[in-house]
Amino acid sequence: MDMTQTIASRIRDLAGGVVTVLWLAAGAASADGTFLQLDLADRTSDAVVAATRGDYSLSANRSSYRSGWSAGAAVTRDLSFDGIVTLKVGPSIGRSAADGEWTPGLRVVAERYLPTSFGFAFASGQYDTVDDAWFGLAQFGNRTGYGMELTAGGSDAYSGRSVALTRRLGEGPVALRAGYRLLADEAFVGLSINTY
Repeated sequence: MDMTQTIASRIRDLAGGVVTVLWLAAGAASADGTFLQLDLADRTSDAVVAATRGDYSLSANRSSYRSGWSAGAAVTRDLSFDGIVTLKVGPSIGRSAADGEWTPGLRVVAERYLPTSFGFAFASGQYDTVDDAWFGLAQFGNRTGYGMELTAGGSDAYSGRSVALTRRLGEGPVALRAGYRLLADEAFVGLSINTY
């Protein structure tokens, strides 16, 4: 299968789940924010969506890779400690091609957004009991719409590290993404929509 067919196949794999999650995320009238990210590479694809409504957040993700796929979701209660950190804690579920059934768990997330003289810095770390999964993210952006992010994650089933450059389109919420997965040794492209 050539790269074009592979990417088309990944898009088809993700489309149904992404549309469903976006529909759920858009259900409330007074959204605090919604985030969507889609990354595509030759052998892998990832989709993430998150939405915050008041003190609660919904997040979901799906990844496809050569040997299978994995998906997860969580609903968390957000506890903000002004100027320090926001904690998100709540139930989660996860499933993969290898597992064959949904597994319940608990997710804990710590986040910090910091305005800076050059733009902003954002850090997030999370742990989920499903598959002993963890994820860390550091983002930096400037006032002209350019940004950089570093990610690291792992679980009982995978390990990943990546670096990406981002470019916001105009003053809107859409950004283009391009990066490299270090352990998988592959480049990826993507886009994100962030209304927070």
